[in-house]
Amino acid sequence: RSTEDSISEGDVLVVAGTSKGKVFQVLVFRNLTKNITSYKGHSLVPVRLGVALMMLSAICVSAYSYFYIHAMAFLPITVLAIFVCISGFVVYLDFRYRNAIKSIENYK
Repeated sequence: RSTEDSISEGDVLVVAGTSKGKVFQVLVFRNLTKNITSYKGHSLVPVRLGVALMMLSAICVSAYSYFYIHAMAFLPITVLAIFVCISGFVVYLDFRYRNAIKSIENYK
């Protein structure tokens, strides 16, 4: 979200992110002066639900393709591999984001 009103000169911030060379990429921040965070909460239920639905749909499509469309034997494996890769990437991003939020919330 926009940080225009969230950060002013002289505010005390706690940030969490990753270092990429000389640049620090901020994932989340917490403004201690104004008691504002860059995230709305650490409940990422829609993301986790989306990943679960993506995996379920991949399994269903793969099973349907394998049992009913025998001519395209490569399709089930390809579909499943694509969905597993996408789901794995989303889970990785969710993991990074949750760890960043935990580190900020535990700061005193």
